[in-house]
Amino acid sequence: MKNSSYVAFECSPVKRLKQLLKQNFQTDSVIIEQNALVSYDRLRKELYGHHLPEQCVDSVYNMITSGLPLTPVKIAAWNQWLAGVPLRYAENITALWLIHKPLGDHQADIEAAWHFLRTELLDEDKYYNPNLENAESFIKTEPPLHPAVHTLNDPQLDIFDLFKCVAGLKSGINKFLEHIAVLYKLSRVYVFETSPDENSNHISAEWKDEQTFSIRNLINDIPYNTSVLDHLSVVNEKGCYHTSSLTERTDADSQLAKYFDAKSLVHIAMYNHDKFIGFVGYSSVHKRDWTCAEIITFKNLTHFIANIVSRLETESQLNKIEKVFELILDNVIDNICITTINSGKILYVNKSLRTRLSSYSDDKIHIDNILEAAPELFLNNNAHPLTEIESLGSLSQREFWNDRTNQWYLVTEGKINWIDNSIVHLSSSIDITERKQSHLIIENMAYNDQLLKIPNRQKCQLDLNYILQQGNIQGAVIFIDLDDFKDINNAYGHGEGDALLLSVSEFLAKLPIGNNVYRFGGDEFIIILDGIVDKNVIDKLISTIIARFFYPWETKHYSHYCTASIGISSYPKDGSTFTDIFRSADIAMYSAKKNGKNCYAYFSPQSNAEICKRIELEKMLRYSVNNQFQGFEVYYQPFFDFKRGIYIGAEALLRWSPYPTDTIISPEQFIPLAENSGLIIPIGQWIIDKVCQDLLALNKSDFYLSINLSPRQIQEQDVIGSIIGIIDSYKIPRERICMEITENYAALNINDIIEKLEKLKATGIKVAMDDFGTGYSSLNNLKKLPVQLLKIDRSFISDIANEEFHILFVETICTLAHKLNIKVCAEGVETAQQVKLLDRLGVDYAQGNYYSFPRQFDEMMKIVYAADKLNLSLY
Repeated sequence: MKNSSYVAFECSPVKRLKQLLKQNFQTDSVIIEQNALVSYDRLRKELYGHHLPEQCVDSVYNMITSGLPLTPVKIAAWNQWLAGVPLRYAENITALWLIHKPLGDHQADIEAAWHFLRTELLDEDKYYNPNLENAESFIKTEPPLHPAVHTLNDPQLDIFDLFKCVAGLKSGINKFLEHIAVLYKLSRVYVFETSPDENSNHISAEWKDEQTFSIRNLINDIPYNTSVLDHLSVVNEKGCYHTSSLTERTDADSQLAKYFDAKSLVHIAMYNHDKFIGFVGYSSVHKRDWTCAEIITFKNLTHFIANIVSRLETESQLNKIEKVFELILDNVIDNICITTINSGKILYVNKSLRTRLSSYSDDKIHIDNILEAAPELFLNNNAHPLTEIESLGSLSQREFWNDRTNQWYLVTEGKINWIDNSIVHLSSSIDITERKQSHLIIENMAYNDQLLKIPNRQKCQLDLNYILQQGNIQGAVIFIDLDDFKDINNAYGHGEGDALLLSVSEFLAKLPIGNNVYRFGGDEFIIILDGIVDKNVIDKLISTIIARFFYPWETKHYSHYCTASIGISSYPKDGSTFTDIFRSADIAMYSAKKNGKNCYAYFSPQSNAEICKRIELEKMLRYSVNNQFQGFEVYYQPFFDFKRGIYIGAEALLRWSPYPTDTIISPEQFIPLAENSGLIIPIGQWIIDKVCQDLLALNKSDFYLSINLSPRQIQEQDVIGSIIGIIDSYKIPRERICMEITENYAALNINDIIEKLEKLKATGIKVAMDDFGTGYSSLNNLKKLPVQLLKIDRSFISDIANEEFHILFVETICTLAHKLNIKVCAEGVETAQQVKLLDRLGVDYAQGNYYSFPRQFDEMMKIVYAADKLNLSLY
């Protein structure tokens, strides 16, 4: 014996009866197991899951709990009727079978369905005997069909077959309505549609017999708010509205029947994707009772008509969309052609393409000959069949030059969805000749130097990257930098500088190296030697270049001498990327400059290490400056006055121990670095400020401190104002400060130096010339330079006892300086012998380790005060 679940869900009679109810009465069925009946919440969830209204829950639950037999229940709010059938096993209810359907059909339809339930489903002896074999045999021999059940008969099938043969939907639907009316003896059949904007209604199709008048003009374009059509909302909700002799008519029913000139009528709603689009009317001028079978048949026919109406509306909309789409395409400049995928048959060409076909007029165009008339637009068709194009929506583009028209074209093609949702091939072409020409102009500007007419840095990078991508390629890069080119620009103007660069580039372009010369920027040139690694070949080429720089470069107005420093790196040995290769060449070039210019150098790891060390040192120097000059300290070395036997002043000397090394860095290392990086400006201001602070601590009014003024500081526009501002802020007498400049810089910039030193001297500040004798300045410049002290370089003092020339030099300088009222100081004095000789030659002051090493301020002042007490003699 099988359990109750088997009886409830697997019993073939139940399955069969569910099918019969669905097919003949348009009902839905839900089977709920016992476990869902034990509580209200479980029952509610089960019914909600099958989209049944909440009113059903209360009705069904009350009947179950009260023990009353289940009977049909009408839920008026939802226009539904509900029947419940208990499924039993051994006299116990094990499940509940709920059968429900919307109301709105004729009452006879409900009665027929309920009669079917009472006579068939409630006969438990026939269907719910636990002996399942008997139930199976009964179903096979005596299927329970009610006489009222009606399926499509042969005449109705003929109607559907006829419609398939009628050409055109609009003409076919009228024939369809006629066959329905004749078959069911109707006076009128009509299709009533709502307009797409839902503001009015109209009869879209109608058939009537000869004795019945047409209602087409009567209710066409009637607004929605017309009272006669209030029943539309009823049709929309119920899906079916009908009047007959059995219907209890309301005043509205009578008015509607009178309006449509019908004693009995059926209106069945049409839907398109759950949207109400109208109804189909079946009416008769005679009174008649509609059978359940007729109502069901009218519903089937209405569903079919609704599909036709929807299709007609879709085609109408497609036609409108197609006209708008074609209007848009006819107003674009692209040449557009739409073809089928497999056969390549042309479906559409736009106005631009039609106009282009000059051999045809618009009204005589032969659509099949477009490919022959404009092959330049579709050259790719044979090479790439349309069926091999990428997936839907994937478009490809190609550019090509057409020799026939001397034009560039851009063609876009691919598969797309056409207006009717079919998949077609799109080909779109446009003339891009002007765009390509503009692109070539822009590319020329982007990759060529506009002054020298040779490739620029961007082109150099592009070409070298292409070479490197080939793999296993060797070669060399030559980096050429013109020495002191800025002096020509400053002296003769940028026009002359440009002319010189043009002469150099023309020479380099004529070298037997191919088109591999580039302007890297400013006065820098690059030569790429692709595939050349032989050092002898490279040396010979560079020797030729350097030899040319021994001769003047002729411009329109002048002849200019100019030298070049050259660096060479090779790839992939010195780098495998553009950045690394040119960094190596740049390092090698700076090595050449360091070696005296007008020469060349190959990249080496040693030179790279020096550059790295310089970069690291500069980084630490910047750190010190940015952190309140951490690691900087000022030492002092005094000047001794031979005649008075006292110290009259001291020179401030900068010392630096960078964090975190705490290693003392020689000034010869970091001062040039500070000069080149510009850090000497803030460092110089810090030194002046520190010297002024130390002067405030001195109780010695005739003692002054001397500060070195670097060439980079002198070039500052407001250098004098800056110096005066710091000194005056401490209220220190300006004559207690002396500013020293090197003779080397003064000799190179004599006119600029004279002007600035005169302004500086006019403020009261002392002026001294340092390292005199090394700059090879003319002695005649001494009378021009507003200096009060000459400091003879230590190179003339260190071996003065053994060098007659040095003695004559010092003696001559002292004589000339004294006649110009300039004092003389000897630097680097270290022995008593030197002191005696210098005093005899007329030197006024001495500075050196013989008297004192550079010391911190406090230590230096101890020596100064001690000398004042002792009044030291010369020896």
